[in-house]
Amino acid sequence: MDAFRSNATQTQFLHLTDLHVDPLYSARAGPGSNCHMRLGRSLFVKNPLPVFGLADSGCDAPVTLIEHTLRVLDTKDVDFILWTGDSSRHDRDNNRRKQRLETYEHNRIAVELYTKYIDVSRAPVIPTIGNWDVFPVSALGCSEGDPQLSNLWSVWEPLFPQGDPITETAKSDFLKGGFFKRPVLDGMVSILSLNTLSFFNENPLVSDCAKFDLRDSIENRPWNPMHVADYQMIWTENLLKEARRDGTRVILQGHVSPMGNAVQLWKQECFEWYVYLAGEYSDVILGHYFGHINRDLVHIVSQRHPLSNHKSKEKKKNKKQIDPLSSSQLKNEPSASSSTYNISSTKPHQINPFRLTTLVPNIIKSFDLKNYKIMAAMFTGSSIVPVYNPGYRIGTLTFQPMPALPPSSNSSSFLRPANFTRAEQAATQSKPPSDSNNGWTVSLTKHTTMYLDIAKANKKAMTEPDMELEYIPELRHNAGLWNA
Repeated sequence: MDAFRSNATQTQFLHLTDLHVDPLYSARAGPGSNCHMRLGRSLFVKNPLPVFGLADSGCDAPVTLIEHTLRVLDTKDVDFILWTGDSSRHDRDNNRRKQRLETYEHNRIAVELYTKYIDVSRAPVIPTIGNWDVFPVSALGCSEGDPQLSNLWSVWEPLFPQGDPITETAKSDFLKGGFFKRPVLDGMVSILSLNTLSFFNENPLVSDCAKFDLRDSIENRPWNPMHVADYQMIWTENLLKEARRDGTRVILQGHVSPMGNAVQLWKQECFEWYVYLAGEYSDVILGHYFGHINRDLVHIVSQRHPLSNHKSKEKKKNKKQIDPLSSSQLKNEPSASSSTYNISSTKPHQINPFRLTTLVPNIIKSFDLKNYKIMAAMFTGSSIVPVYNPGYRIGTLTFQPMPALPPSSNSSSFLRPANFTRAEQAATQSKPPSDSNNGWTVSLTKHTTMYLDIAKANKKAMTEPDMELEYIPELRHNAGLWNA
């Protein structure tokens, strides 16, 4: 690692999500049958044939799309790959109902392709459970002894170094609740792969976390270690505290993000706790990466109340106001989601000091970065399955010695690459680390999203059967909106 620090001051990682592999896919079947062949049904007449998939059709991804995508990944400067779940096909075809074993078989296909095209001993692929990676969909008890956990681990096992104590610890944690830790970059960064099905609104087998309450000390949270969602929160905070103590950094990954397209996706108390941890430990967390919604979105964790220069203006307004970051209303109850906030409410409730906001266009218009302290950012990734055009993310991490930090306590000018939006810059640089590994620190400095023009690829395949896919770099799906 010393040679790495002295010579290579930057490294890259990839974020791939929602492969939704479908071995039944047929380019000649068409969307009317979810791209599955049926007896007695006429062939799909389209020119060109959608050999790499059909966008906005309800069809899942052909194996050839996954294989060609992994084959063209440039991994020479990549140190690890975040793989955030949903690698099995949907269950949309009433004539070909999905079976339990398919969830494992489709993950197995993905693992075989990863190990075929990527040297996972050099650039580890770090998996996560998606809601379509369990059967029935989204239903996972998430507790020790669940056969779905052991089955998934056996499928993913080729991605882990065998006989390694770190692997054994990861396996033990995963079999207890579906989450694990994977150190990368010689331990300077740890990936916490979360089981977000523990928190997901649509999982009927796990109840909500303990009620959000900060009145007790950090050593005395109200969590119940016998409850699977609470236990995962305990595990997560313990590792965040450990990283702060050791001066290392953390990346959290999961499948279902706390918020989707400005809609809350997690159970209320779990949502509150996670947003709190994201804000409280923003000094050690490099980023949060999710999938599920098939869109490249940014979610901002900020201080709950406006800064003082904005507060003075607030006093002149009505007592009942709408926060400029509003995206939904949760029955006037203060929470970490960006919602209507009644500042005159006297209802006793432990208010979260942090809140989460999805930067969708109607929110961006009223989002004033000067008036809010941005603590962290969460990212959902474009999917490989062509819901829209397939896409994946490239992240860049920069290593610096501690003396390189600016003398001012205001870090807004620290590492302001042109590739980041102002909100993302503030989110990733808002707090310098409290310590570092032997005098070095690592920060997230750049994101690039790579997109494939699926229609163009299908057309080219007609004349060039052995073609290579060409993913084109873009900053954002709607680049003009994010580069404000």
